[in-house]
Amino acid sequence: MKQPSSRQANVTAGAKTPRSAILGDAPYRAPANALEATIAAAWEDVLGVAPIGRTDDFDALSGHNTWLAYRLMAVMEKALGRRLPVSILVRAPTVATQAELLAKVTDDRELWCPVLEVQRGSTRRLPLYLVPGAAGDVLVIARLGVLLGEDQPFYTFQIPGLDGNSQPVGDVPSLARFLMAELRRQQPQGPYCLGGYSFGAAVAYEMARLLVSQGEEVAALILLDAAAQSPLVRRVWHFVQGCRRWLGLEETGAENLFRRLVRAHYGGAYFFRHGGARAWLGRRYAAWKRRLRALARRGLAAQNGRRVRQQGLWSQFRFDPVRAKLVLNNERAYQTYLPEPYPGRVVLIRSETGHGDPGVRPADRWLGWKVYARGGVDLYELSGGHLDLLRVPQVYRLAEILRGCLDRAMAERRDHALALAEHAPRGVL
Repeated sequence: MKQPSSRQANVTAGAKTPRSAILGDAPYRAPANALEATIAAAWEDVLGVAPIGRTDDFDALSGHNTWLAYRLMAVMEKALGRRLPVSILVRAPTVATQAELLAKVTDDRELWCPVLEVQRGSTRRLPLYLVPGAAGDVLVIARLGVLLGEDQPFYTFQIPGLDGNSQPVGDVPSLARFLMAELRRQQPQGPYCLGGYSFGAAVAYEMARLLVSQGEEVAALILLDAAAQSPLVRRVWHFVQGCRRWLGLEETGAENLFRRLVRAHYGGAYFFRHGGARAWLGRRYAAWKRRLRALARRGLAAQNGRRVRQQGLWSQFRFDPVRAKLVLNNERAYQTYLPEPYPGRVVLIRSETGHGDPGVRPADRWLGWKVYARGGVDLYELSGGHLDLLRVPQVYRLAEILRGCLDRAMAERRDHALALAEHAPRGVL
């Protein structure tokens, strides 16, 4: 598991770092009212820094530490009796602005709005909408958006299920339809620039397909380190569905079995590529029926939990069981999502090593998307692993690539408009 940072170690030990050691000679302004004092006390408890003033910035104090951000939300929920989204640190990054926002917004549902504006930017640029990963972590996505430049309009999404009241959406197409409806409330007409990270890339891909099917223009579709299930996996899915009645499985059990079989046979997959599967199963009916039922009963939770812990993310989720439930739901939705073809071009930005799980990552360079993107795939590769993509230093290079992709998308639209104007019929004098 990823080891805690020195700041996390200080917090765990209960030690307090002097504010001046982090912010230097920045002037200190004491909290102005009881709400500000309560928020400042929560910050001090989580960050291990004292004293914290009303104008101090969370990122400056935490060093952009996402672990501390989620721990802060858990502490503030206990202190204020309100379940707050981590996006409040995007909208209100200081003690004073948080207190002002919380005093003004009495219905917490307003804080969980599906579309989150990170920066308004310039009207001369197309907005980019980026769907976060399975954990719904808008904080790292927002930090990426800021690196694109202050003139770039940038939005992300708060996925249903994070607020503790709504239920997570069970499959990728349904979530894509929900987010597309919210997107069109924000921007009724195209062109649209869409993207997503990991699980969010699959959702963005499906949103793009839906928009194109409705006659809308998608100027750019950018997938960040996400794999598409191959046509072989589709065959595995049909095989499992065909066995459901024979095995006596519910839908959830069938999905669990599907995921296990994909992991076991993704590489060579000869069992499913070559015939004889039914005959072979027939000869081993009783033994395989017991084994397959056992695999289905074990489910995805333990397997995904192991991968979460191996990636060092459990330290965040243990403060927030609602978010842990969302992660497991979205992981299952992602692993059982079977894409349909998309008529346009796709930009794929992948990490070199992924998240170290070859059972869920195709061997080809395009991570399976070349089969589905009829307009082709523009491929970029960054060194490091799946989580490194949104961390320093790779996030700076990622921001450069994203900015370049958006610039090209806007240039292509201008060139297309000029070409149409040149070939338009002239008026008769």
